[in-house]
Amino acid sequence: RFFREVEKQVSRHEGIISRIGPGTKGDNFLILFGAPTSSGDDARNAALCALGIQKSVARLRDSGEIPFTIKVGVNTGFTFCGDVGSTLRKEYTVMGDSVNLAARLMSIAEEGTIRLGETTVAQLDGSFEMDAMEPVPVKGKKDPVRTHILNGHSKRTKTTTLQARRG
Repeated sequence: RFFREVEKQVSRHEGIISRIGPGTKGDNFLILFGAPTSSGDDARNAALCALGIQKSVARLRDSGEIPFTIKVGVNTGFTFCGDVGSTLRKEYTVMGDSVNLAARLMSIAEEGTIRLGETTVAQLDGSFEMDAMEPVPVKGKKDPVRTHILNGHSKRTKTTTLQARRG
């Protein structure tokens, strides 16, 4: 049931599940947005997908269908994407610093939360509710990384308006 909910959210938000693998504390999903082709709104789609998965997991947990929570890391950036392997076995995947940082963000996220990288936050509009976190040290990075916790999404967008009158 959980996997069907993840698939539904990923499909709804134009992503693809690239890999599911065992982790030390549960299964890990590598979900891609913008590969092999960008929708033009990949960071938004990834954030909405993460929120959808979070909501689905909460519903399934509250109904007693699953005993676990999730934690999510989302990062945006350029990567290598394509088929990797030999003539006998190939796999479509992505590799690069932004992929590694997404994994690190997931590992430092608290249970039940979505941790966003700064490059993702920069591409989201004011309709997303986020809390800025103190920069944190992350393996593979010289300097601490700025992150945000994604709390929700509203249909309304926060805007700044300037009005002037001549007179």
